[in-house]
Amino acid sequence: MPQFDSTTFASQIFWLAICFFFLILVIIKYILPRLDLTIETRIKKIQQDHENTEDLQAKIDKLNDENKINLMKVHREANELVHFNLRELERLKTENRQELSVKMSHYHHEIQAQFLSQKQQIEQEIHAIVAKTVMNIFPKILDTSISIDEINAAITEVAKNQQASANDLS
Repeated sequence: MPQFDSTTFASQIFWLAICFFFLILVIIKYILPRLDLTIETRIKKIQQDHENTEDLQAKIDKLNDENKINLMKVHREANELVHFNLRELERLKTENRQELSVKMSHYHHEIQAQFLSQKQQIEQEIHAIVAKTVMNIFPKILDTSISIDEINAAITEVAKNQQASANDLS
């Protein structure tokens, strides 16, 4: 085998040393500086990103604090607005109840006045009918005549007695 030939060992070692030296020289001169530059650039980029991250984290913390403060402020304002609206609704409800009570009372008085007016009108009509009936029937039953004034006085007296007994019962 030619690679184990001892006469060629010296030249193989010589060329190995020259190639190895040349390879080391190329690595040291060209490849390592580029690797070193790349590593330094990456380290700087990582440091810059880390600093940016810290700055952004500080800004995020600050914004979170501001948001918490704003949220509490908005929450407080919303509560105040809700309480204000509840008070306003209660006030409006009270006003509407009072207005309705006044209207109902007024309406009640109007209806009561109409009722009394109609009652008096009906009583007058009943008195007139009773007076005519008594004037027509009384002479036929008793064979005597009676004046309209006497009939009206008797009817008025009966009405007063009925009203007095109704008041006594209540």
